[in-house]
Amino acid sequence: LTRARSANSCRADFDHQRALAAAGKLVEVEVDLHEELRHLEKAARLVMQEAEEAREKLRKAEHESHEKDKVLQEMLTAASPGDGVLQEELDQMRRELQFRLHFKARSFEAMQRLREQKQHIESMLEELRGSSTKVYEDKVKSAEQEAKSKAQNCQEFLQNEDRPKFRKLCEKRERAKELVEEIGRRQGKLTERYGFLAAVADCAQEERRPAEQQGLEAKRDELKKEVSDGEQDVNSLEQELKGIEEQLSNVVKPTRVNPKLLELGFKPLLDDDDVVCRLWWRISQTLVASRRSLIQVLAERNCGASDVVSPADFADAMQKLGVSGCTRAEVERLFVGLDPALSVAAGSPGPGSQPGIRAVDLALALPLQPRPRGPGQEEAQSAGQAVAWACRRRGTSE
Repeated sequence: LTRARSANSCRADFDHQRALAAAGKLVEVEVDLHEELRHLEKAARLVMQEAEEAREKLRKAEHESHEKDKVLQEMLTAASPGDGVLQEELDQMRRELQFRLHFKARSFEAMQRLREQKQHIESMLEELRGSSTKVYEDKVKSAEQEAKSKAQNCQEFLQNEDRPKFRKLCEKRERAKELVEEIGRRQGKLTERYGFLAAVADCAQEERRPAEQQGLEAKRDELKKEVSDGEQDVNSLEQELKGIEEQLSNVVKPTRVNPKLLELGFKPLLDDDDVVCRLWWRISQTLVASRRSLIQVLAERNCGASDVVSPADFADAMQKLGVSGCTRAEVERLFVGLDPALSVAAGSPGPGSQPGIRAVDLALALPLQPRPRGPGQEEAQSAGQAVAWACRRRGTSE
């Protein structure tokens, strides 16, 4: 028994010593790893600092290049042909260089705007990190109350429908856009004519042969006549545009808003159907991403704000807009789930008429529906795992 006890104690001492040696090695390895981590962090800071200095040098070089381009453009404007150099060759070279300088200046301005937007986004992120969501919720509530009060005032102001005047208003707006584009084209042509006249005037100041000088003078007179005719056309177009703008300012009372939309807490969809709610949310987000209103999208299909939209027309318009999963069957299911106060008969009244909704009511009802429920925790975890495995198979970062 004594021998067994002594053997067990010796074995325990040996195991203890071996454990202490292993722990010492682990401590040494951990110290080495911490030291290597500090070196790597220091190297990373140096690399980031060098990258920031390189970006700063690049910005300074771009700014200096932009200033030098301005000086070069001024020198090109004031340049005159020397001995043995034709005026046409100098003009062609001047136009090519000015085009390249103009394109480079636009690229520089685009980069400046991109940097300003990036700084603005970073400042907004910093502000969002340091602020509470309660402040933004209060702002959203106050904005909703203000919008509802304005909608109520609009409902009091708009009493009668006047569909012919509204269609006439849309036609005049389209005509005004065409006139603005035509004025821009005419002004561009006038600018080109003015440039050619300046070149002709410079050539006329030099000593030329009599026949060539007479040809240039005739060309100058012809161009002056064209410029005067173009100015008269632009003035007439501007007068017509002013008349249309005055007529547009006198047109009021385009449509009437459903009073049900002004009630507090109103939801356009009666049932919490997950498929219908998600389709409604996709339509709203697609309109926000495209920076267009529903009235504009439906107006392209000759549907005014007071017209009744059928499920078939609405499905075609949303498919053309690019809403995913917006089939005609899903849209009919959505229209069936609308509040009865919003639904009206689309097409000719009768037993076979389909449920519809007026365009202005549909546009105002879109933001009133709450956001649909998101996926559960298990679905989110499974989706995250699927994304991670897909990224590993493709060898890309998540």
